[in-house]
Amino acid sequence: MEKQEQTQMAWVGIGVALLIAFSLGSLSRNKTSDAQTQNMQFTCADESRKYFADFMKKYGDPATNYSTQNHWNTSIKKCFISIARGKFSPSTGDSQNGQLIIDVAEDDNYGQATFLNNAERPGQLYDCQVSHDGVSEMQPCSSLDEFQKYVKLLMTK
Repeated sequence: MEKQEQTQMAWVGIGVALLIAFSLGSLSRNKTSDAQTQNMQFTCADESRKYFADFMKKYGDPATNYSTQNHWNTSIKKCFISIARGKFSPSTGDSQNGQLIIDVAEDDNYGQATFLNNAERPGQLYDCQVSHDGVSEMQPCSSLDEFQKYVKLLMTK
């Protein structure tokens, strides 16, 4: 083999080696990023459980049913808990349902909605408010659908 061919082969070999090294570095960074996100999701779940336990000590009502969902929002780097509550009155047949969206670390309220169900007004929206940063003044929302779209933005990214 001539010297020129050997030089070309060496450069091709170096190029392939660099391409492989770059690819492995990218995969390693993605795995690290995925592992960090997963770690934050686990931390969020743990902190949300603690938050809900404290919430129940302060505000829990034995006659009300509660359910929770948590989510680590990767785009704004915040842990949110959604607390849904429902209360039924057997004597009147009325029910009251609501939902809160809280930033767990800061204890900031990002939104709340309450609606009533009774014979005269099924599904009546009683109260609906959102705060786009959790600290500014709450702004009214006009419908439960609007509130749910806002919640989806926070709880799916």
